[in-house]
Amino acid sequence: MEGVFFMLSEDRCERLMNALVELGVSYLKEDGYFFPFGVVLKCDGVVDVVEGYVGDDFPDPGVLLSGVREDCGRLVAGGGILGCGIAWDVSVGVDVGGDDFSDGIMMNIEDIDGFCVRFVLPYSRGLFGRVRVGALVRREGECFVF
Repeated sequence: MEGVFFMLSEDRCERLMNALVELGVSYLKEDGYFFPFGVVLKCDGVVDVVEGYVGDDFPDPGVLLSGVREDCGRLVAGGGILGCGIAWDVSVGVDVGGDDFSDGIMMNIEDIDGFCVRFVLPYSRGLFGRVRVGALVRREGECFVF
């Protein structure tokens, strides 16, 4: 994609957020759950998925989250990465999801310019793999990688 390097931080982060939401919801529809994963935006405009694997079919999510953060950090240190986003499953309170949602996709997104933002997308799972999402809630982000 031409000009991805010259995009505003908010636009780069929106691309990363869209990729995280799309992938997270697809995991929920297919499996009913997901483990922490990440995405990176490369200088050529390609968004790649970063998934950690620790040799276990049901790994500790905290260990996997740390591994995804480290993998994203290695990719950033290698150059050619403009931004990254990491997603993990969380329980949400009424202040985020209302009474209808008890789970959420937590997304921490950051880019090369130091822009950092966090979003929570509340969701509920229904019958036959149906996933219903609530309103996206923005929070203050934390820079883990850049």
